[in-house]
Amino acid sequence: VGLGMGIPAPDGMNVIVLALVLGAISIAARYVIFFPLFYYTGLDRRNSMVASTKLAQVSEFCLVIAYLGLSFEHIDKGFVSSVIFAFVITALACPFIFNLGDAMHDKLGPLLSKLGFKVPETVKHEGSDETYELALLGVHRVASSLLEEMRREQPELLKKVLVVDFNVGIHSKIAQLGPTVKYGDLSNPETLHHAGVEKAKVIVCTITDDLLKGTTNRKLVKALRHIAPHSKIIANAVTFEETRHLYEAGADYVYHDRVKTAQILLPAITHAVNGDLASYREQREKVTGHWHERAEIIP
Repeated sequence: VGLGMGIPAPDGMNVIVLALVLGAISIAARYVIFFPLFYYTGLDRRNSMVASTKLAQVSEFCLVIAYLGLSFEHIDKGFVSSVIFAFVITALACPFIFNLGDAMHDKLGPLLSKLGFKVPETVKHEGSDETYELALLGVHRVASSLLEEMRREQPELLKKVLVVDFNVGIHSKIAQLGPTVKYGDLSNPETLHHAGVEKAKVIVCTITDDLLKGTTNRKLVKALRHIAPHSKIIANAVTFEETRHLYEAGADYVYHDRVKTAQILLPAITHAVNGDLASYREQREKVTGHWHERAEIIP
């Protein structure tokens, strides 16, 4: 921390120019070094790009190396100043760069494919049809629990489910349950069309706008209504005002996580006030089972 706070006054524009060059080299090196490393060690292409982007900043350890080089007279004060300014510049730029990983992946996708960095192959359940009862867009906590409920209550439906998600780390777990799993970017309508979401009777997105990257439920519904005009679309809203916009965009049903949670909490609170919470818990656990015993895709 003390090293980073000792920012000297730049001795001419050459110090700033060199700092900009060092910062650019640092950022570019992340994609040259870390992107292939992440990709070939098992991370999918999109997450490899995003992770490399988030490592763009010149590290504090570079300051230590620079000061050691100065103490051994391997480099001069001007170069150390450039390293410090490169550290500051990349530190200030990183909050803006962090959000560019997904966009860069989308724009560089064709080039990356030509270079051999392919998108993950589809994991398809044997015997699955080309048409689906349900297309589930994105898998996070709600979708994970939904798949578990299907496994318990309607296991035959799982073989007629299409799951589109970019997290290849959980694709094999999803496929083991029965659905057809395809890699896809929810912010890209062409990807959704290529995945075949229009072949599903019902399309559901359980991921809230807080977690979606590069799109919103409203944008997603608009795109889906164009791609799949005959499918029933179920979306979620964070605010109540957004419900109206989603219906106008073409959604057939909109739900709110917080309302459902409140409806579940109220009976528990009522029984707690009346002094019989233990019996209510026992009744509920007979129906739902013990929560800690659920083996879901996302724990």
